Amino acid sequence: MNPAISMIPIWICVFIIIAAYERRQKAIRYHIKNKKGGLEMEEIIKRYVGQNVRLTLVTSDGDETGVITSYNDGWITFTTKKGENAVNCEYIVKIRPVPAK
Repeated sequence: MNPAISMIPIWICVFIIIAAYERRQKAIRYHIKNKKGGLEMEEIIKRYVGQNVRLTLVTSDGDETGVITSYNDGWITFTTKKGENAVNCEYIVKIRPVPAK
């Protein structure tokens, strides 16, 4: 068997990984460039401080559920079951309240 032929699946995987990375970076740049209404997001976040919410972020594959503990200068402190995280508000796409269980 020709060694060049056996390398084809490896190169296909490399190209898929690179394309996914570039797609995510493009989405982040687009979201930051076209972000409108920063004051509105600030008011929404201040309304949900101390409540259980679900955040959808540009950089994550899924939603994060937890409590927003504080907001300061465009950053929120977000507490989940895994621990406490600091999240830049520019990367937040959607905030939804979640009823406490």
